[in-house]
Amino acid sequence: MLDLRVFLVAAVLASPAVFRAADGTLPMEEALTRVLLVMLGATAVSLLVRTLWPLLAGPTPEPERLPEIVPTPVEDDLTLVSELDDDGLGGLFSPRPE
Repeated sequence: MLDLRVFLVAAVLASPAVFRAADGTLPMEEALTRVLLVMLGATAVSLLVRTLWPLLAGPTPEPERLPEIVPTPVEDDLTLVSELDDDGLGGLFSPRPE
C-alpha cells in the first residue's frame, strides 16, 4: 500500500508548503496539514492505479511454449579417459601418480 515512491511523490508535491513554512510565511500546522493531505492523496491515487491497472490492461497473453529439449546422453568417464590415452594425454589427467 505505502512505498517509497508514494512518499517521494508526496514530498515533491508538498515541497512548496515546506519552503513557505521554512520562510515563516506559512504556519507549521498548516504546512503539516498540507503535507499530510498530499500524502493521503498520493496514496489514494496509487491504490486506485494498482486496482484499476489490471482491469484496463486486459488479459495477459499466454507465454510462448519453448520446444522440448531432449538431453543428450553423457559418455562414461572411462570412455573419456581411454580417448585421452589414445591421444597421449592420459598421463596428464591421470588420478594416479606414475
